[in-house]
Amino acid sequence: MKRLKLAILSTYPVLPRKHGGQLRIFNLYQNMAHYFDTTIISLNDNNAFTEYKVGNISEFSIPKSDRHRNLEWQLQKKFSGTSIADIILEKFIPYTPMYRNVATNYMDNAELIVSAQPYLFHLMEMYKGKKKLIYDSQNVEYILKQQILPDISESKILLDDLFRLEKRALKLSDIILTCSNEDSYNFQRLYNMGYDKMILTPNGVDTELIKYVGFSERQQHKKKLGLVNRTSVVFIGSLHTPNVEAVEEIIKIAYQLPDTHFIVIGNVNLLFLNKIIPKNVRLTGMIEEEEKKSIYAHADFAINPMKNGSGTNLKIAEYMASGLPIISTNVGARGYQIKDGNEIIISSLEEFPEKIKKLTVNKLLQQSLSKHGRLFVEQYYSWDKIAENSLRQIKRYL
Repeated sequence: MKRLKLAILSTYPVLPRKHGGQLRIFNLYQNMAHYFDTTIISLNDNNAFTEYKVGNISEFSIPKSDRHRNLEWQLQKKFSGTSIADIILEKFIPYTPMYRNVATNYMDNAELIVSAQPYLFHLMEMYKGKKKLIYDSQNVEYILKQQILPDISESKILLDDLFRLEKRALKLSDIILTCSNEDSYNFQRLYNMGYDKMILTPNGVDTELIKYVGFSERQQHKKKLGLVNRTSVVFIGSLHTPNVEAVEEIIKIAYQLPDTHFIVIGNVNLLFLNKIIPKNVRLTGMIEEEEKKSIYAHADFAINPMKNGSGTNLKIAEYMASGLPIISTNVGARGYQIKDGNEIIISSLEEFPEKIKKLTVNKLLQQSLSKHGRLFVEQYYSWDKIAENSLRQIKRYL
């Protein structure tokens, strides 16, 4: 069977894949590779044109022009470290004309066009009625940005623009992929949308790639590393405001639990390089996959002290697939139909220190959470099953 051509517009490079958005785009469409030939057209800040191919997915990443980056930086300075590069793309993308030219070439030759997030959707609008347009919503962007933008007049302008942009993406798309039932409901509530075009496509994990490490094996890893008497707790996050807020909470908790070792993985560390942090917090920054696997294999459990966010946290499914017991806020566990005390422990931020102390000494609960968490993601959140279900529903619109 001849595969259909699918073009994806992305505000950031997808390959090599490391953070949540990259993993979602790659794994979802790689698991549809028997049906689509997929090309990702992305933007980057690396001042270099790059090209990757993995399986049936190709990516062409175009650097922002110097003028684009300079103007973005001038505006960015007003927003207290909160990135606005995505929100301003509709107005700023003309400063990188190469992106429109390359994207148009691939959209012309595709049967389906995907906007990963709403920020480049305006480039697809000319194809309405000629191609099938898919809005792959990784969050309810308006709600997310409301939570993280500073309270200044410029934010109000950006939010008004975003509201109109997200509404257009939803109204003009033929298909909308949503990460959670909560997101679907919020789209309906905010934009008076029906559910008829929405396909629930949660974030998942590659359960074949991620090795499960049960409680007994985890103790063996700790023994080899001489960490039998140390409790290690892990968190992973990209440089994204809700993750920054979570690390700020981890630092507060670490001061209260000096005997617990906290490991923070990911480039979220960049905002903490010049700050004083407790000795029991280790910021690894970006690390290779093998080192991450090693940390996941000897850590006692994972935490997710999120205060804000939309969509779903991919890290939750990744922790469960790895066999890590989890303590999370309700916000951090949003979108997953999981039971407190069975697959995960749900806690308020105020109770995190006490929950960590109790889980540290409750080895039977650690074993139970590890086992049930892995079974849960295998059944409901493996990328192959998510992609199969989504593709089956997408075909109804073709």
